Amino acid sequence: FRLGTNWLASDSLELGLSYDLTWLRHDNVAGVSGPAANYSVAGLGSPLLPLGLSGYSLLDAQNSQINALGRFRLDDDQSLNIGASLGRIQLSVPGTTTPLTSLNQAAVSFGVQYGSFGGDVTGHVLSPADPFGANAAGSRLTGLDLGISWRTPWSGMFRFGTQNLWSSGNLPYLNNGPVSREIESSQARVPYVQYHQDL
Repeated sequence: FRLGTNWLASDSLELGLSYDLTWLRHDNVAGVSGPAANYSVAGLGSPLLPLGLSGYSLLDAQNSQINALGRFRLDDDQSLNIGASLGRIQLSVPGTTTPLTSLNQAAVSFGVQYGSFGGDVTGHVLSPADPFGANAAGSRLTGLDLGISWRTPWSGMFRFGTQNLWSSGNLPYLNNGPVSREIESSQARVPYVQYHQDL
């Protein structure tokens, strides 16, 4: 779910603000587990689980996030983009309502657009929502993403890049046990290619 607004402050400055809510629920058939289970996914916008939390993919998750974007147009074909976001992820065992843990996530991005081509760099941090918790020490995961885009003459867009091109830190603890471990950059790094077509 996404709700947002844009404001054209002047001919050269555009500001945007949005709120995203994504969720994942595992609906298991009674008495059946594993590959036969039914999975329902809902959500738009940012990925539900940041890279590095793929080991928690069998847990229910809810991600809420607020995003701000500023675009400064140098001319009709060139612009500078600056963005920031703050959010919270809650993980819980399927069938329960009490979260196992809550995690804060923050990101800052800087991008440029030149004609049909664009590029952006994003830095992000994932940490426990309770920084004073007993298991919070050293449980912070940081990363840097790099992406490039090309808008095609037929109203499509190719995006390619790498998430967690550089990363460091530890996976956060869950409240019921010490699962925090240092993540290797090579394990977190994920290249991607996306295509989007305007109809």
